[in-house]
Amino acid sequence: MNHPWGISGPEFLWLYAAGLAGAVVWVVVVRARARRPEPTPGPAVSLDELAFLAGGARRLVELSIARLVAAGRLRVNRTGTLTSTVKRPPGEPLDAAVHAALGRRPLRPATLIPKVDAASTPNGSPPR
Repeated sequence: MNHPWGISGPEFLWLYAAGLAGAVVWVVVVRARARRPEPTPGPAVSLDELAFLAGGARRLVELSIARLVAAGRLRVNRTGTLTSTVKRPPGEPLDAAVHAALGRRPLRPATLIPKVDAASTPNGSPPR
């Protein structure tokens, strides 16, 4: 028996290379899993809450305008003027306030947003 462990030199090198390749693959997989963060479920936040957190009441009104345009209740022309396409106000309170502030006359968003802010405060003054 000239071969240690009963295998020849080339056979030993092939087994050694296969074992080394398997160990490298295992290390790569383990490191990739360790670096990937675990998904943690956060609190469920609505789109309205996110808009308010991002920009206050102004961003909330902008979200409402976008929602009404996407639903086809408001139309935007080339100059950026908003006009109402329906007579009945929407069901959401904020959307109904935007619709009521717009009325039947066309307005630009820069004019409409302060009107909605003023209408949504109890005494009619702009929010601080």
